[in-house]
Amino acid sequence: MSWREGPDRDGTGRAECPGCTGALGVAGPDALAAREVLEEALLDEDEMVRASAARTLGLLGPGAMKALPALLSSLDDDAESVRVAAARSIPLLAPEMETVPP
Repeated sequence: MSWREGPDRDGTGRAECPGCTGALGVAGPDALAAREVLEEALLDEDEMVRASAARTLGLLGPGAMKALPALLSSLDDDAESVRVAAARSIPLLAPEMETVPP
């Protein structure tokens, strides 16, 4: 089930879920099964959803390394909050990448 199939509170046909991704981050590595859904959320039209997904992927830690390409792509997002969240999350997935490439 996609995260977008949740309750539709705003009539857009998708769940209102910026906070949902944050809850997964609290679960840490136990939430690794959500990695693919979080990667999908990085492409959402809502800036808050994208930024929250980027932050949460970082909180999942090195076990979510498969999300690294998606986070690297998020460094080019139009929204500064998404770029910052991705830049902060990348070293949490890949500690060897202390500094993010320009």
